[in-house]
Amino acid sequence: MAYKRIVGALIPILGLPLLGGCFISEQEVAVPPPLPPTPAATTVIVTPPSQQVLTYSEGRYELRGDGRTVPYYWVWIPAGANPPWPPQPAS
Repeated sequence: MAYKRIVGALIPILGLPLLGGCFISEQEVAVPPPLPPTPAATTVIVTPPSQQVLTYSEGRYELRGDGRTVPYYWVWIPAGANPPWPPQPAS
């Protein structure tokens, strides 16, 4: 008898979703307008300053040139001397 009461109580609870169909909630969502296209970025490679100068007790090496119009080259500058004019790069 108790079995019939439990089953009888469960049928309305379990059977309602099957008999009632699906419940779908529709909600409008605001979509922001698309962003304007960004201009293409230009990549510039710059040699960090720590790699442009190597210092020793007798003097220092300086990296000269830009790598595009003038090739990179190292210049030795003795300690206590003024930097010399950059030599003409080899053609």
